[in-house]
Amino acid sequence: MGGFEGSPFLAFSFPLAGVHRQVLLTTVGWFAGYFLAKRTEYVHAKKDREMFEYIRHHPQDFKTEAVSS
Repeated sequence: MGGFEGSPFLAFSFPLAGVHRQVLLTTVGWFAGYFLAKRTEYVHAKKDREMFEYIRHHPQDFKTEAVSS
């Protein structure tokens, strides 16, 4: 038996056990989500740049039909 048995400090701290782990995992998840979102935006922007560059160099492949009213 320990000397801290019946201590009001320990009685208060037990409900808070594991909070540090929740904060850590929340932080890790937020950073992972942030960087995955940034990477996804980068990949899509890169594909858009390549597509628009191709369209700019090959306008004959992307002619639009005139709509008569």
